[in-house]
Amino acid sequence: QLCNIPPFICQLHKLEVLLACNNRLVSLPEEIGKLDRLMDLDVSCNEISQLPAQIADLESLRSLNVRRNLLVELPPGLCRLHLNRLDFSDNKISHVPRDYRNMESLQEIILDHNPLVSPPASICTRGRVHIMKYLQNEAIREDRKRGLLSENDMRKNFRKSNSIQPSLSDEFKYMET
Repeated sequence: QLCNIPPFICQLHKLEVLLACNNRLVSLPEEIGKLDRLMDLDVSCNEISQLPAQIADLESLRSLNVRRNLLVELPPGLCRLHLNRLDFSDNKISHVPRDYRNMESLQEIILDHNPLVSPPASICTRGRVHIMKYLQNEAIREDRKRGLLSENDMRKNFRKSNSIQPSLSDEFKYMET
């Protein structure tokens, strides 16, 4: 029944796995970014409404489970990590940041039971590859609106979005919200 993770936990520099699921956490300490060996973070089934920006400093992180919390947005900095698995199902997230399209190491993304608008549920049910293509195409559209893309750039980005391939472990764990 933890209400917070004591900041001294973040001084355990050899910590590789932190399981704090099924508690009453409302936040994570900003010091969490100091856990440079942390590979697996599970804070599912809590009451977390926002992730600290410092979570993007966890360079070794491969699996992040924030399922069943109160999150309304995902930190854009997560896209810099080399996550293999990301579970943010059962939250209040309406938009997946477009920069997540660059998460090439991501093999599994679980996002069901969120009020998603972008990407829409019809895309999410089709799996990771379609989600990534959607985010890529949205980024291209946004850049085109801003006048940041030349005709050549649009062709390159179109080829890139069509080259996104499913991985062998690409699972369809996506359900309509």
